[in-house]
Amino acid sequence: MQSKSMIKLLERGKIDDKKWNGCVHFGFNGLPYGYTWYLDVVGEQWKGLVFGDYEAVFPLVYNKKWGFSYLYQPLFTQQLGIFSLDPLPAKIIDQFYNTIPQEYRLIEIQVTPHNWKERSDFETTMRPNFLLDLNKPYEETRASYSSNLKRNLKQAEKASNRIVNQVKVEEFADFYRKHTAPKIAGYNKKTYFMMMRLIYNCQHYNIGFLNGVRNDKGELQAAGFFITNQKYIINLAPATSNNGRKNGAMAMLIDYIVRSNENQARTLDFEGSSIESIAKFYKNFGAEEKKFLQLRKNKLPWILKLLK
Repeated sequence: MQSKSMIKLLERGKIDDKKWNGCVHFGFNGLPYGYTWYLDVVGEQWKGLVFGDYEAVFPLVYNKKWGFSYLYQPLFTQQLGIFSLDPLPAKIIDQFYNTIPQEYRLIEIQVTPHNWKERSDFETTMRPNFLLDLNKPYEETRASYSSNLKRNLKQAEKASNRIVNQVKVEEFADFYRKHTAPKIAGYNKKTYFMMMRLIYNCQHYNIGFLNGVRNDKGELQAAGFFITNQKYIINLAPATSNNGRKNGAMAMLIDYIVRSNENQARTLDFEGSSIESIAKFYKNFGAEEKKFLQLRKNKLPWILKLLK
């Protein structure tokens, strides 16, 4: 690692996509959210901080409101932050955060904990995530399921539900908009089309798939869009109908993902939730709680701070 190298702030058009994506792909803490094409879809605008010859990268997704520029966490990206080929020393981590332009008067982002050191200039909140190791036989994983989850799975089978591996993007987007979107702050018509572009792009790059559960009438009961890399299967966008919630359809879908990926050196990333009922549902699979960081810095004029 060339510690003497400088960190550069690059406009989107100046970023070398191949080198950036190589860093994210091969990085020790790489996540699919960090690919340039992924950020192009989910972000309004973004720039990048680059260390050395793309040995570490930090996307800055920004927008402007009330005449002030701010950094924010785009939908469908649980964690961003610094992605690097190897763990970074504290000095380089500090350099990255010190290089964030002062023009961003408000910063509200979520970062991977692997390249972070505590700083007094950020408010930090630990957020829950839930991870399930898939590198063991399915029966061993199932033995850790809660009794409540096992009852839900039997209920799903009695309801004549079946797993389907082919769900059309448009059908899923409509299903998600109806059943999940109302609970998501900031979801709008623009988000609806953005989600479809994201799914098509992920499928094009072979890192995403749609699975669902239908009843005996062919009606969708639950569905999920999952993205993958070498280490993770990420539960990016789950959706369940009211009827599906009653008959255990989502439990059946997640169980199918676990079963069909047994003995793989991968982790099922549930993407966490601060909502107690959802967190409990994930824990029912034997998922382990891990933390990631929400960072906040507010340098807006005092009158705008009152609005924020």
